[in-house]
Amino acid sequence: MTLFCHAQHLVLQIYQKDYLLTFAGLAIFQKIASEISTEYRFYLLSFSDSAKRFAQAARNHCQVEINLHWSFDVCFHEDLSRARRGHSAENLSVIRRIALDLLKKENSKKIGIATKRKKAGWDIIIC
Repeated sequence: MTLFCHAQHLVLQIYQKDYLLTFAGLAIFQKIASEISTEYRFYLLSFSDSAKRFAQAARNHCQVEINLHWSFDVCFHEDLSRARRGHSAENLSVIRRIALDLLKKENSKKIGIATKRKKAGWDIIIC
């Protein structure tokens, strides 16, 4: 606990901003098969209300990440991608994000994003 308090004091001194009120840490435990891994994340916060508010904000952020990853995996089969060379993985990620945004904004028919993507691939009209 002493290390965390010392880090908080140093970080808030380095980032001397009026809107930074506190420093928070989050430990994430993940169990895969029989192995448990721990990941630590630290946040600079502009509010100091309560740990409950911070926990809710962190859960909401994680939920957004999970939903976004699910969309990329279902619609674009991102987990099966073998792009590894150079910046290809990052470039494809940007293209997938743009494509997902465009597919979500297209609302002429009420169909799923994966179906919209397939139909866009079948379209032979050239602009």
